[in-house]
Amino acid sequence: MVENSYGVLSNPLHVRFNGIDRRFKSAVYRVGLISHDGQRWLALYPMIVNGKGIWKIDGGRLLRLTGTLI
Repeated sequence: MVENSYGVLSNPLHVRFNGIDRRFKSAVYRVGLISHDGQRWLALYPMIVNGKGIWKIDGGRLLRLTGTLI
């Protein structure tokens, strides 16, 4: 499913790990991506801590970014 629907996640041209944003209800890990066709994307992964204190992904969103990069 990921390869067919979200190709940029399985084979990006560029990846930038932007760390955890704690402004929301849960911590959200932000990952910037550029696909081979030049499109810019932002992957958002809500994070949770399990009972052992280990961070785990609790879902995900993929957003295509528009506009001019400055």
